[in-house]
Amino acid sequence: MRRVALVFAIGLLVAAGSSVAFAQSDGGDSAQEAPDPVPATWTMNVIAGADGWVDPGEPLPIRVDLTSDLLLVGRIEATIGGATTSQAVEVPAGGVKTYSIQGAAPGQRRQLRISLVSEDGEGDAVLESQQVGLRVPADELVVAVFGAEDYESSIRGAEPRPLPQDVELVRLGAGDVDVLSSAVSYAVVPSDAMAELSTEAVETLRTWVETGGRLIGAAANVSRVADPADGTAFPGVGAVGIQLGRGEVTALNDFGAVDTAGWSELLRSVPQSGVVRIQEDAGSSSLIGAALAGR
Repeated sequence: MRRVALVFAIGLLVAAGSSVAFAQSDGGDSAQEAPDPVPATWTMNVIAGADGWVDPGEPLPIRVDLTSDLLLVGRIEATIGGATTSQAVEVPAGGVKTYSIQGAAPGQRRQLRISLVSEDGEGDAVLESQQVGLRVPADELVVAVFGAEDYESSIRGAEPRPLPQDVELVRLGAGDVDVLSSAVSYAVVPSDAMAELSTEAVETLRTWVETGGRLIGAAANVSRVADPADGTAFPGVGAVGIQLGRGEVTALNDFGAVDTAGWSELLRSVPQSGVVRIQEDAGSSSLIGAALAGR
């Protein structure tokens, strides 16, 4: 938490009022200096993309969490290269606010600058500025896990096939579905986590899958996204795969029964643009097809 001695208008008014009241109670015999104003205190937490993982060709989702002891009025500026996106902010005294911003596509840039600027009527002042590093998957397979802490060790130890990739886990919550991009190859959403998703979040998740994402959910309620009755069985792991648009949904019967070897069957290599490319036969155009073919 960072403390900076900023005097907000309300602080000045309170201090002035206290000084006048003291002088009146003292009969006006002596002057008393007003106490020093209390320094304003705020926090700013920034998350870009999925814990820093981004697609360089897509607009960058940014989430900024703000708290402030005093009324804070101003804006957030998100700058990538020469492109700046602004978002007006107003946090009440003692309040907490979360703001979502769509930043410019990073391209070749790997640094994001977030600035918190106050607007007090006497000119703008930069209260805080943060540099946020951005990461683009190369040999990594980024897997977003929603409430799947009990299975993280097995997922992290998986060895995707047919091409080796390092599994990188990103923990997300029910309110984070909108940070999914093509930088994230898989989303793992067990039954309880799926039940927590709002209707809007489920629609966002479905759109992500339809544009190429891969969802692994529980057979009990993955039907919120796709009907497992239309799927093809994965051998040996108690799962069914469903094609949905350009992406795929896997309905898993029992998360607890899948060990590291099972996750190695479920997590297939996903090519990253310009880095790796999977050569496929005409009859194995999907990851589900590749899995069933033993690739």
